[in-house]
Amino acid sequence: MLAADYSKLNISHNPEDADTYTKCQDNAKGFNLIHLNALFDSCNKVYTDIRND
Repeated sequence: MLAADYSKLNISHNPEDADTYTKCQDNAKGFNLIHLNALFDSCNKVYTDIRND
C-alpha cells in the first residue's frame, strides 16, 4: 500500500534564488520553499519515490 504526500518545506532564506523565493505581500519579508512529493510504502516503511518541484 502506497501513501502519497505533498509537503512544502522551508529552506534557508535566499532572496536571490528565484526558483524557491516567494512573498505573500509586496511589503512582507519573503521566504524560500520547496515542494516535496513523496510516495511511502506503509507496509515496508520506506519511501519508494521522492520528487521536489
